[in-house]
Amino acid sequence: MMRIFKSFAAVTFGLAFVLAVSAGESFAGSGMTCAKRETVATGSSVIHKRLAKIDAEMAWELKVVKKYGLLWYSWWAADNNRFICKVRGPRTICTARGKPCRLL
Repeated sequence: MMRIFKSFAAVTFGLAFVLAVSAGESFAGSGMTCAKRETVATGSSVIHKRLAKIDAEMAWELKVVKKYGLLWYSWWAADNNRFICKVRGPRTICTARGKPCRLL
């Protein structure tokens, strides 16, 4: 059930991002409003480091949407976004950190 929700959320967020970017000049020239505090979320994978990063990114976006709303969700629009990953046995655990910024 959670996997289906994450997939649906990723598609919804992707669509919102495409719509925001397609707004063109108004999006690029408006400047972005960013939150004052960082949001931190973790993700993990046994298969590959990249999957752990994707899991952390999705967790970060879901946390941001719950706190700030849909227009703030984008990991790629976040200020000072970064991953810190560590290997613990067979599992890679990644932490996503960044200040959410509003798309519009």
